[in-house]
Amino acid sequence: MRSFLEFLTCLNWLALPQTVVETLWHADWGKAYENAGIWGVAVEALSSLAGTNTFPFFVPSNCAWSAADIQSLLAHHGISMWGVGWANGKMFFRVRKRQAAWAQYVMQRYGVPLLHRQFAEQPSVQSQDVKESTNHQVSHSASSLEKWFDWLDAILS
Repeated sequence: MRSFLEFLTCLNWLALPQTVVETLWHADWGKAYENAGIWGVAVEALSSLAGTNTFPFFVPSNCAWSAADIQSLLAHHGISMWGVGWANGKMFFRVRKRQAAWAQYVMQRYGVPLLHRQFAEQPSVQSQDVKESTNHQVSHSASSLEKWFDWLDAILS
């Protein structure tokens, strides 16, 4: 019982409702309605309340990347970030689950040190110098997902 009480005292009770509201704000209401009508909107609302339509990322608090730096990087690549908080020497934040693989790729490509579980398998990210020298050509051994990320990154850059 003591550990449960300790857990309750560690929660930031103001950040929790803020994160839920931000998750509702960033939900994909249009796509949910387009796919399944009013039921899709209801499912999206429940997913937002449960947090199952988002993915959390964790970064060491003492790294060179601040929350503003990461938010700017992700926004430059079309990814929204919210629910930023700090605990136990780690910064954490959320992105849309459907953008999590892309967010992970972008952060790894730019050297953001990610902790804990990752959304996708660790992609082999080539350095910017190698990409420029090969004129953005991808080797034949790259997976189709890596090719897609490289193509999308070339379009957005």
